[in-house]
Amino acid sequence: MESIGKFMIFLGQQFTRMESFKTYAKRVVDEAILIGYNSLPLFAIIATFMGAVTTLQTAYNLVSPLVPLYIVSMVVRDMTLLELAPTIMAIVFAGKVGSNIAGELGTMRITEQIDALEVMGINATSYLVLPKIIASILTYPGQTHLKIEDFFSEHWIKSCFKPSLSLRLFVRCSFNKSQCHF
Repeated sequence: MESIGKFMIFLGQQFTRMESFKTYAKRVVDEAILIGYNSLPLFAIIATFMGAVTTLQTAYNLVSPLVPLYIVSMVVRDMTLLELAPTIMAIVFAGKVGSNIAGELGTMRITEQIDALEVMGINATSYLVLPKIIASILTYPGQTHLKIEDFFSEHWIKSCFKPSLSLRLFVRCSFNKSQCHF
């Protein structure tokens, strides 16, 4: 209960003695670049490997004359859209961004930069933490959308190695099951 109370006090401090809107807008854009844009290479690598593994495992485990080929496309699509992209990317996002924020704020505390902000009359928690929270909320959905596209492009790359999994078949069948008649 005590930690919940401390957290609520911390959230309340975000909205007291705030700086001007212009200051926060600039800080949010800077943090969005640091948090969102700089995370794209890591997310692309993870999405590429997850898409490859998902496609290959699904294709090799569903080899049967009773299972139509479009099922692979549908399974990969559903797993990507509903489970893998949002869940795995949220875990990676929390780990990477959380460690970056903790490292940055820890370094600022050790070098007494946070104390200097307080002496200047600036609410350090609002000035340092609020833009990071807003930037994280704004950049995560876009990153997840980009990673879903990475999954699908990786499916196409893996389909080049298995002729029965063509890109045309994947696109046609994963988004419109009624067109998948063989």
